[in-house]
Amino acid sequence: MKRRRYLSATAAGTVAGFSGCLSVFDDTVELAGVVGINHAEEPKQLEARVLDGNAEILTTEMELDAAERGDGYVLASHESVECRWSGEAKSFTVDARTEGEWQSVVVADEVDENCAVVGLEFGHPFEPDLRFRVEPCDSIDRSSDLFCTFDESDGQ
Repeated sequence: MKRRRYLSATAAGTVAGFSGCLSVFDDTVELAGVVGINHAEEPKQLEARVLDGNAEILTTEMELDAAERGDGYVLASHESVECRWSGEAKSFTVDARTEGEWQSVVVADEVDENCAVVGLEFGHPFEPDLRFRVEPCDSIDRSSDLFCTFDESDGQ
């Protein structure tokens, strides 16, 4: 086989092989909720913001109560961010900080689904400092207060 024919056949095969996978690289996702969660024994304060690409949608401050500890259990406190965005899939980034530098998570990079909820957690047994937890929507009970309720007039 001649070299040019081989290269064109290889290139065509590569394009055909990836054509069904290109949707995997989608950088948009429905952001169904952002919630601060505190597992720690002391109250926590944090600042959170939601962005669509580089456009800021909202910035908010959260005051999280201390977790309740009982005999063999921990009941984490939580507070949901007011959802000021639409239910439309976008290129969402969620930033958070307690003080100092912002930490960020690109939501679509963290899930293989088209819908996600972002948790901003403190006091987790294995990571006591602020950490991001991105969960696909289908792993959480839709009746919980972690989810945004969107209507036609919501969002930007």
